[in-house]
Amino acid sequence: MWTREAKGEKVEEGIEWSNARPSKTHMALVELEKRGHVQWLVSQNVDGLHARSGFPLNRFAELHGNVFAIHCPSCKYREIQDNPVEFIGQKPIGRICGQINSRGSTCRRQLVDSVLDWEHDLPEPFFSDSWAQSEAADLSIVLGSSLQIQPANTLPTLSRKMVIINLSNTKMDRKAHLIIKSKCDFAIEILMQKLKIDIPEWTGPTIVKESSLKLEPLPIKEAKPKTTRRKRKTKSEQDPDYTSHSVPKAPKNEIPENEL
Repeated sequence: MWTREAKGEKVEEGIEWSNARPSKTHMALVELEKRGHVQWLVSQNVDGLHARSGFPLNRFAELHGNVFAIHCPSCKYREIQDNPVEFIGQKPIGRICGQINSRGSTCRRQLVDSVLDWEHDLPEPFFSDSWAQSEAADLSIVLGSSLQIQPANTLPTLSRKMVIINLSNTKMDRKAHLIIKSKCDFAIEILMQKLKIDIPEWTGPTIVKESSLKLEPLPIKEAKPKTTRRKRKTKSEQDPDYTSHSVPKAPKNEIPENEL
């Protein structure tokens, strides 16, 4: 998967974003959604391949953005372009929105790219919808993620059961009901064979706005993270005994020698 998340930087040269092809996993998810096996998809990648693979836009959330997507911060208009944006980090792209609202007024706000920087909160309603769908899910399947970035890494743990498919260990392994150490394409191919479903071939970028299946809206419960801002765990959060000088903390019932 292509990823690029940097503060106000130009999209990395040398990466052929427009020529990137969805994998077998992407295309399998498209087919599973058509058959009603996948209800909701959450992506932390910014490569835009889920949207370009034909997965319905109203059935998934790109929590960290999409290098092909632009939007209006005012009227919430969103558009997926054929080519990636030049700069990322919620930067103006040099175009006025121009959408006409219900009162006949023209939105004059600058369009910006959709890729988040660290100070940005996760986009709404994508995050709230993902939270509600995750709570209602019987099963969440994590595909190729180390589950390090909060609060997105919490979402799959809200389901009744969680399966993790990843080559390396993740931060949420202890909460998983099943862990498969494998490449995603290999595991998904076996799953599709068991289900006797063929994986469709990708024939080119296809944007599907809505699913052909009906999805009933789910209530959003009060149990929700206090913040939607992305966060990495610090050393002290991972290890309570860690100090900046790499000296273990003294037990509470002991008095340091220099204070005797």
